Amino acid sequence: MERIAPELGSTRVALSEYIIRSQNNVVELLAGEAAELILHPDLPSLGAVHDFVEADAFAKVAVAVRPATMALLEYCRSEASGLLTENRDILDALIAALIAKGTLSGDEIDAIIAGCITVRSAKAEGARRQDWERRSVSAATFAGISER
Repeated sequence: MERIAPELGSTRVALSEYIIRSQNNVVELLAGEAAELILHPDLPSLGAVHDFVEADAFAKVAVAVRPATMALLEYCRSEASGLLTENRDILDALIAALIAKGTLSGDEIDAIIAGCITVRSAKAEGARRQDWERRSVSAATFAGISER
């Protein structure tokens, strides 16, 4: 941690990259436990002690006092949970692929994510087109009424 920690006395602007990277690392480290709680809400977490220790260390890079560290950890836990919930389709696809293959390469993970995003985009486009068609019919009906 000391190697990536900024020098004492640095301004917040100069520290912004460290703070953002630290916060992102904390979110990533807490995402495993967040996924457990989303997927198995009735079961206790298996606990990711090492992940929490690392997350705590990264949080200390971003903030100086313990109460702020705890608040940042809680925020990042909430952020991880929100991201996983919003992207449940991707989470489920990754889980299915891991169950099927055991391990995934970065390229395989990227392909799964891209596939899920493609499906989402196609559904959104279909919904947009249906809405446009509905509005077109409504406008045509309105035009027909107003011409009378």
